[in-house]
Amino acid sequence: MIEPGVTVVIPTRQRAHVLPTAIESVLGQDVPGLRLLICDNASEDGTAQVVDRYGGRDPRVVYHRHPADIGATANFQWGMDAVETEHFLLLSDDDALLPGVLARAVGA
Repeated sequence: MIEPGVTVVIPTRQRAHVLPTAIESVLGQDVPGLRLLICDNASEDGTAQVVDRYGGRDPRVVYHRHPADIGATANFQWGMDAVETEHFLLLSDDDALLPGVLARAVGA
């Protein structure tokens, strides 16, 4: 079922040191129905703890950790297959969204 809103998918592996910037840039967006899906490809560097700091206080954060490395392409595809909203964006774990960009994109 397609729901209104936007899902931002962040595939990641072993990038706990850059992930907070990406997460904060997504959570700072003002768009209805926002969902942040972080797809962790079996990281062992504290990624789960980083995500927990945000997910523990923001229900828009959804975290999935694969128990074993499935490869980058399969991790990206897993995230895209999990999208249930009308709109989506694939965001690299070391990128950041400019303020208001999702609202402008959905409005267009």
